[in-house]
Amino acid sequence: AFLVDIVRTPGMSLPKTLHGVLVEIILCNVWCESTKSSPELDICIDNILTLDSLTECFPSIRYLFSSLCKLAYYGTQENRVVFYGDNLVKAGLTHVESTKLGLVQAVKQSTSRVEQAYSYSFIHLTVQETLAAYYASKMPD
Repeated sequence: AFLVDIVRTPGMSLPKTLHGVLVEIILCNVWCESTKSSPELDICIDNILTLDSLTECFPSIRYLFSSLCKLAYYGTQENRVVFYGDNLVKAGLTHVESTKLGLVQAVKQSTSRVEQAYSYSFIHLTVQETLAAYYASKMPD
């Protein structure tokens, strides 16, 4: 549905590559979740064209987005698609932060312990790989 909105927006066209589609999915997801949790962010999605412009338009999520990219990068290096609390901590995330942008889903694990245990995964492997590639592209040489 969001791709239809892109086509209806004057001057916008459908992405021509799979990478472009994935970036659009990430941008739309983050924009929707960010404006839902922070309605004061009255920024038009038309100003958000790249992953770089995402953090420029939403400086409040810069650290969070960077941490998710870091989690994706190291997870991809380790062939990991399911993450646990210790993985989040290494990336600088908490349980609440990890799901805030709508790119990671949390699943409660059945456990007999008093504390709740969760596992986490990106909404799709290709989203994880796209974020990992973005993180790698920003790493110093």
